[in-house]
Amino acid sequence: MTVFLAGEQELAEQMRLMIESLYCNVLYTGKIGTALIPKVLSNMLTCVHNLAMGEVFMIAKKAGVDMQTTFDCIRASSGRISGRRTISRDLSSPIFCLSSAVD
Repeated sequence: MTVFLAGEQELAEQMRLMIESLYCNVLYTGKIGTALIPKVLSNMLTCVHNLAMGEVFMIAKKAGVDMQTTFDCIRASSGRISGRRTISRDLSSPIFCLSSAVD
């Protein structure tokens, strides 16, 4: 997990060792309030990515491409980098069924 750390730099550096013992990535962003910006932007990218991934699978399904084949192709190609964790996590969810009907 990543933590965005903001505030007075001297105090942030004093707290860094303790925070690093709990989290893998600790990134100092600057003055108080600046950690919220990259957090919101990161969440926005995740949301857009998830929406695009849903569209990709919908297009493939409507085009008659097997869902498992689509998944394997994305994992083996350029989509692997941005979608690897999301795809594998979402496809194993009972909410996302590869054999579900598309209206």
